[in-house]
Amino acid sequence: MSDNGATDREFLSENLDASKALLTFDVEFALAPDYQPLQNKFHGDERITYGGIPHIEVPYFQKGLNVKQGLTGLPYILPIPYPKAGIENGRSDFKVFGQRLDEQRYRFVVPTKSMWNSGHTFALLFERRKRHETITFRFDDKTSCATSLNVTTPQYGYALSVSAKFNNDMGCLKVCDGRPGYPGDCAFQPPPTSGG
Repeated sequence: MSDNGATDREFLSENLDASKALLTFDVEFALAPDYQPLQNKFHGDERITYGGIPHIEVPYFQKGLNVKQGLTGLPYILPIPYPKAGIENGRSDFKVFGQRLDEQRYRFVVPTKSMWNSGHTFALLFERRKRHETITFRFDDKTSCATSLNVTTPQYGYALSVSAKFNNDMGCLKVCDGRPGYPGDCAFQPPPTSGG
């Protein structure tokens, strides 16, 4: 999996190597979601986009040193270039479409991204009768707690049974938003920084 921009931002779960992923995520919908697979290939481009299938969106973050050129000296008289260091932050998302196991069950793969940090969060997005729904999750692969949950989506109250499988046999899955009083979009917060 390369990180060369828009051409590699959308994936089918069945095309990803689950043994190299952060986790696999199984969802059983109490009421089957809409399933109308779409695939578009752009003319003169190898890029393929997908749609019409439940999917997850996984945010990744990057923080690093960036060196730019600055100029010093008197204006119009021999400007002298010098390196100017600064901190640069970046954000990227992967969209991963679920593998349909049957009408109500889907499997998703949460991939790693080379040289980027996962926010240890992701959002599940789907439609039912053309109504869009989103629910977000946080995971931790360093501690143990429940990895199977029964949840209710925040907007329309759809019931889901979800479970995560981690490669190191240790992990924790939590729902970020659900009824009542869901707190919102934890799937899109950057990871906490250490040491400032």
